[in-house]
Amino acid sequence: MTDLLSAFRGLTTPTNELYEQIGRYGWTPTKVKWEDKHGAFTAEGQNQHGEKITKTGPDEKTALGNLLIAIMRHTHMRTAAQMKVGMWKTMFTDQLEAIAKAYAEAPVYDQKAAANFKELADDSMRRMEILKQQLHIEVVDNPEPYANAQEMAKDIHTKRHFYVSRANSEHPVWTVEQNVAFRTVHDVLGHAVSGGDFGWHGENLACAAHFPLLTPTAQAALFTECIAQTAYAGYYRSFGPQKVALFPEFYEGPQSNENDPNHRGVHPSQVVAPSAMPEVQPSKEPEAYGGLPEGSIAPHMEGLGLTPVMGPATFSKVYSFARRYSSLFADPNHGWSSGIDPLDPQIHGVGNAYLHHGDPLESQAVMDNAGLVDTDWSNFKRGDGTPDRQRMKQAIVNAFRVVLLSPRKDLRWNAIHYQDIAHIPADTDDPKVYWDALEQKRRDWNAKQTKNLFEGQVSPETLQQMMEEAATSHQAWRKEYPKFFSVIFNLTGGDYKKAKELAEETLMDWMTEEQQRIELEDSKKPIDKQMSGDLIERKAQAAMIKRMKTYIKDAQPKLDVLAAGEQMGLGFEVPEEAPPKIDRYGAFMGTHLKAISQVSQHADELLDAALTDVKEHDGSGHHFRSKILSLGISGVGPKVASFAWLLLQPMTSQLGTIDTHMMDVLGHNYEKEMNNRDYFKFERELAAGRDAAGYSHIPLGAFQWGMWDHKRTGPGTHQDHSAMRVLDPVPHESVDWAAKAQNLKGDSWLQQAPDWWRNTQPHRDAVAEDWENTVAPNYPQNAIPYNVLNDQTRAAAVKEAGESEDEFHVGITLPEDIFDRCSEIASGLELDEEDPINYHITMFWTTVGYSDHDLHQWIKNKSLGGLRFENARLDNFPAQDGRNCVVLRFDAPEAKVLAHELMDEAEERGLDVKRFEGGWKPHITLGWTQEPVPTDSYPDIAFRAGHLYVSIPRPLRKTADFAKGFAYWWNKKKPFDAVDGKVMADYARGTKTSKKDAIAFIESHRKDVRGDFDKFKRRFIQRFDSLRNSAVEEPSALETNMARLVREKGLSTPQIWKLYPELQKEEQDGVLRNQESVPAQGR
Repeated sequence: MTDLLSAFRGLTTPTNELYEQIGRYGWTPTKVKWEDKHGAFTAEGQNQHGEKITKTGPDEKTALGNLLIAIMRHTHMRTAAQMKVGMWKTMFTDQLEAIAKAYAEAPVYDQKAAANFKELADDSMRRMEILKQQLHIEVVDNPEPYANAQEMAKDIHTKRHFYVSRANSEHPVWTVEQNVAFRTVHDVLGHAVSGGDFGWHGENLACAAHFPLLTPTAQAALFTECIAQTAYAGYYRSFGPQKVALFPEFYEGPQSNENDPNHRGVHPSQVVAPSAMPEVQPSKEPEAYGGLPEGSIAPHMEGLGLTPVMGPATFSKVYSFARRYSSLFADPNHGWSSGIDPLDPQIHGVGNAYLHHGDPLESQAVMDNAGLVDTDWSNFKRGDGTPDRQRMKQAIVNAFRVVLLSPRKDLRWNAIHYQDIAHIPADTDDPKVYWDALEQKRRDWNAKQTKNLFEGQVSPETLQQMMEEAATSHQAWRKEYPKFFSVIFNLTGGDYKKAKELAEETLMDWMTEEQQRIELEDSKKPIDKQMSGDLIERKAQAAMIKRMKTYIKDAQPKLDVLAAGEQMGLGFEVPEEAPPKIDRYGAFMGTHLKAISQVSQHADELLDAALTDVKEHDGSGHHFRSKILSLGISGVGPKVASFAWLLLQPMTSQLGTIDTHMMDVLGHNYEKEMNNRDYFKFERELAAGRDAAGYSHIPLGAFQWGMWDHKRTGPGTHQDHSAMRVLDPVPHESVDWAAKAQNLKGDSWLQQAPDWWRNTQPHRDAVAEDWENTVAPNYPQNAIPYNVLNDQTRAAAVKEAGESEDEFHVGITLPEDIFDRCSEIASGLELDEEDPINYHITMFWTTVGYSDHDLHQWIKNKSLGGLRFENARLDNFPAQDGRNCVVLRFDAPEAKVLAHELMDEAEERGLDVKRFEGGWKPHITLGWTQEPVPTDSYPDIAFRAGHLYVSIPRPLRKTADFAKGFAYWWNKKKPFDAVDGKVMADYARGTKTSKKDAIAFIESHRKDVRGDFDKFKRRFIQRFDSLRNSAVEEPSALETNMARLVREKGLSTPQIWKLYPELQKEEQDGVLRNQESVPAQGR
């Protein structure tokens, strides 16, 4: 029987069998013909009920294939969704309490469960690829892209579209991509097929649809990931820690009843996204299934600040600001020191390398060699003396380009490939730009090499043809290209330009897919047995030829192949023989270019993190690395981040690039032992060896480079990396690449290692043992064991800032789209608007408490997502400054119960809670006016909120918020002189800079930045970074009188700004006096 994938592609099934398959489903093709109005073949089918489906295609077979896939979807949903055929009949709804308690008692990570979760992840990745062919899937940052399951189902069924969130994707064993794939598959093939909502009952329905698709091994992981987690959340009224564990006592019985004896799941190629389904069935309240009432305390694990290290998996689900305020997370080795003194003959019986073995690493040469890479990028200035952020950003992105291009090639080709794309602007995030640049360099290189080799030996005409052939000789599929292009040319209706773009893009995607497939298979081999990039490319080329021939044969192009080929400039014959041997351009991998393009999307964030590290952390790299890893960029792990920092800060980096050579130096097996968690252990071992060897005066990054050379190419060698400088690299042809690596691995190298290094073994072992006893037991191997700011660190920061900066404000997370919708309402009312970045719903607040870690843990335990807010309406109430405050009120009975419980318990804890008159009234402050606004408007806004969070005290917030706030005003096309003075004042106070400084600075650059916000943003952040630690100034006479005019005369912000020059002049002339202080704004 024809499988779904073949039918969908319309490639491998003969036309007569397509007609047969359509008939077997009870449908009759009523029309299959070419229609000029569509510019394509149209295939129409009808069933006995009179239902009709029409699909098109460039030829008869493709149109019939599309019709068949539509019929299969339609039939599948009638049987699988509406009639529930194939779904599990077993439900776990009556076992909520037992499952929840079992989940609470289970370990965070059980090694025996890792294989189950891997199989579920692999299955999800395969199914998502098939779903991408049927739905438009968009990955977004919004943690809750849909208000409810009904809205999601409607998007899938009627629009063939699906949003999936990448937010809070940290998982003990899954990557972000795997987690996103699982969410996609479970929501589309679970919730959207079964009609289950996101509650306890709905999750049971979703799993009942999802279970049959999986093998028994993956079913066990699905039970944990969905049923057990949801049971915990429903019973304890709070999300629990992410766990990798198994609960066979609950699922083995149902498996034996539901699965056939040889059940192996449903092959991913049979995946069909739903097109119709029953109404979403709402879940009952958890109490109906035995859940504890609201207010019950969940048995979570560590509390914030109580332990020296804490993984992000549990933290991020409760604290929605975790990524926004990533400074709460520190690199696992930030602040760590081995505490090891250099080996001393009098104490240890052996001496250290630096003092007693003649400095075998040649430490000065090591530092000199590192200096060749140093660019001092962080101090670049423009002609006017301002920081040159664009050039700095280029340096940051170039560092990652070097690193991400390095796998499966030698240093020379790493440098060549890097230099050939180093000029591309840092913000470029289209992988095809990089692909095209390298392809053009490759053509030019190969043609030039051929010319140099044969010029004068053959006729000019022959030489020209040889050069043309050499330029494309790496494309083994080139002979198939004229026919392939003809097919594309036909599909685009004869549009040459469009056909050329589509053909090139398709070939790039196909080549990348084949390379990725081969590389993935090859990565399972030991590193010394893995293929080079050139060999992977050759194998991918062979696969490409087969793929193109299949495509061409099936498509049956109508155009003259030869004519199309001549139009493409491919009239010459590609010779059958192998081209002459020249120094051909090295192969590059499309997957690496995709990773580079993803890094470019975060260029500004990377630069900000790098500048902070250099200016506030002595350039050690720990702050930079923790920020990079928190972004979750695909392909960027601890090793990539560490190597990139070494290229940026070779003279200060305290990060170790632990590659296969360094693992050999440490006596470990890279393939068997390396993982995200233990990377930091190996880095500590390297630091311990450095310190014991007497080289503690050398930064760890440079020391690692020295050891890398010592191990790889022998004592006294120092590989020049200046061709990989992040800016102005030395031309690659000017560098000596002759040194060859020694093929000594792991224990083999250690057996021949010098005594001075082997003598450090006990100290390295001691560091490793400490890690295994204190860190490793708490984290699965795939997790980054971040440090979290402990109580002392936070208390010290609060004490330094002042008592008023210890405010404890608890809010509830709003969906992203609410910010824009509220802003639109505020703009229509002509308010003195609240900055949208400050939109929030307060649960309660007090003036003190942020530094108390017990309070953070308490809020974490009370957090409960999904509370409903509805019936929005406008309201007014008097503000402390005499103006009218305009708010958007909501009804939220569940949240109200929780808010009052929070306030009661806060008072029991000794906090002075600011109570609301008349009880808690959920609202979002939109802005201020002099007179009340009409309240007969009822905006159509309703949503389910996220989890509780504790706000960072306003004076401690980062300058990044300033840029975000002003970016909002700019994007709304408001004139610069209408920027809200209150917002500016709040931001100024937030950085401990007076409003006078902020206004004067922005005013002085107003003409410079109009229309160029990027420039404005750079200067603004630079200014506030430099002033952030300055003392708070008293309000000036100008500030005081501006505030007085607002209160007494009711002047709007734009009117105040028009008076600003006159008031400023009066102040300068000494006319104004500071008659009163500016009152503090209430929350």
